[in-house]
Amino acid sequence: SITRAEVAAIFFRLLEDDVRDANYTRQNKFTDVSNDAWYCSAVSTLSAMGIISGYPDATFRPNASITRAEFAAIATRFDVNGDKTPASFNDIAGHWAKDEIAVAANNGWVNGYEDGSFCPQNNITRAETAAIFFRLLKEEVRSENLSKHNDFADVTEDSWYNTAVSTMAGMNILKGRTANSFAPQAPITRAEFAAICARFDSGRAEENSGFTDISGHWAEKEIERAATLGWVSGY
Repeated sequence: SITRAEVAAIFFRLLEDDVRDANYTRQNKFTDVSNDAWYCSAVSTLSAMGIISGYPDATFRPNASITRAEFAAIATRFDVNGDKTPASFNDIAGHWAKDEIAVAANNGWVNGYEDGSFCPQNNITRAETAAIFFRLLKEEVRSENLSKHNDFADVTEDSWYNTAVSTMAGMNILKGRTANSFAPQAPITRAEFAAICARFDSGRAEENSGFTDISGHWAEKEIERAATLGWVSGY
């Protein structure tokens, strides 16, 4: 699954250049984010801007998986005027991210389950990732490429994520697990997340990442690009 550090790096890269430069810092209060960590700038800057936060024990837990609640919280902090009308989910009362979850739900970025729950501690899925990145597209780009048609048998026209998946697939930013299957409810993998992010920047990677386990992988070029840009790191 995608980690908290990797998500921080992605959103750091998506900041407007002037905003990133004006707020840039490598100073933070987290006990587990050292100054020489590859994600230090991203975590420190976004933390200082109030976009991401850590835990009560002063840790950030950079290698922990990102949850639905955490992803919603990060994304909605880019929408300061978001609709905070309380969401009807039956398992978020008292949750630290209930307001952010409400904004994400009202924006159509996330959805709950048939039993009325949101499951805030579940890992983020492929459909949810597609929906959030769809919303992050510039409005003119989104409008020019808007689509509700796709070749995936498991993304139906009435699916809440159909427009996001169809548009992003049409733009070649995301792909299915197979030619006719998207697997919308599957957790997003590190490779898939790297691929989506790299496709937001079409430039060529300038150097080899040095990873020993990606040769021949379907996302090898995208992983190389994401690593060159500092969006992902290896072990």
